[in-house]
Amino acid sequence: KLKVHTFGTLNAPIFSKSSSPANSVTGWWIIHNGSNGTWRFAGLAASPITSATAPLLTVGKWYTLGFKIYSENAKRWVVIYQDGDRISNPVDITARNVDNAVPLIAGQIDGYGATANQSITDIRLFKAAVPDNIIKEYACQVNVPATHPYYSSLIGYWPATDGTGVSFVDQISGTRKFTVGGTPVWESFEDADPKFCIPFSTEIYNQLPRGVDIPKYIYSWLRIKSNNYQLDGKIWLPVYNITQ
Repeated sequence: KLKVHTFGTLNAPIFSKSSSPANSVTGWWIIHNGSNGTWRFAGLAASPITSATAPLLTVGKWYTLGFKIYSENAKRWVVIYQDGDRISNPVDITARNVDNAVPLIAGQIDGYGATANQSITDIRLFKAAVPDNIIKEYACQVNVPATHPYYSSLIGYWPATDGTGVSFVDQISGTRKFTVGGTPVWESFEDADPKFCIPFSTEIYNQLPRGVDIPKYIYSWLRIKSNNYQLDGKIWLPVYNITQ
């Protein structure tokens, strides 16, 4: 998940495994194309692979970005996603080499394009080509629940909301960490976005009416006893605080 505060210059890295976002070394990266709101997946020591042209990224909003590499018809392909939607055609990367010894990096790489100011969180790495419908279903969630159909294929998950220390801890292995550069200062904050579907705790269902309660509400207003109708839900009685 990405929120851009300022785009900075062309080729600002978002997520990468390469020493440079300049298409000249072995590796791969997701980078901004500049302040025009487009981004691309590129690298593997070759020209840019595929670009996202719409919908455009804007400053101050959260987005879920991703890519999928998969095998089909004896070839390897890559496609990119934004907010769970496939936004590129498959690109043949069969002959491209990705192997290198550079660490996986979330955010800035020193050098060209290192001027973006952005927030990155909820990093997920699967060892399987997750189907498009599952990518779409779970793109809005702000965590990866154990009920995810491909949870057993999740080999790295970094919420990046640790709140302490100098690294982001992998919630799967507990050992693979993103080391935070510089001298990190943790800040407490709350944020929301209409594209997030945050799961409610069990306790909240005891505090607020739900859609399943509406039929019983209606029968209650009509003074019809519904005890024998085998309806789910319950009637909520208003509580008044009376001061005299």
